[in-house]
Amino acid sequence: MADVVCTGWLKKSPPATKMSIWGVPIASCTSWGQKFWKDRWCVLKKRGSTYYLEYYKNEWATRPKGEIDLSKCEQVIEGLEFENRRNLLNAHIFNIVTSKRTYYLVTKTEDDMFRWVRNICRVCGFINEEPPQTSEVT
Repeated sequence: MADVVCTGWLKKSPPATKMSIWGVPIASCTSWGQKFWKDRWCVLKKRGSTYYLEYYKNEWATRPKGEIDLSKCEQVIEGLEFENRRNLLNAHIFNIVTSKRTYYLVTKTEDDMFRWVRNICRVCGFINEEPPQTSEVT
């Protein structure tokens, strides 16, 4: 059985290979980049002794589209901004850095971003804090 820590909607970046064409970063092209970013229902949970951030097409899906193994998390950075991205101006962006990939995630509010970052940092051991009650982020 999995222990759920946090749930809610996040907009997730595509892999870096889908964020560039012929070596040109799509992130710098506002008209191309947005279609690759997907809204995903995310669940931060513990399976066994490891925490994962699973992401689903919607909150009713039974199989995740993918997951981030947070035992591989090296860093979490909040409050990021992208230059030349009109559709992400004033967005609440954070990332999860692993040895294999950097995931960029967007929340609807700053409070949501802080809640996700606090929970992820706690389960990764970056901060010591009592586990919060299960929370849903909308």
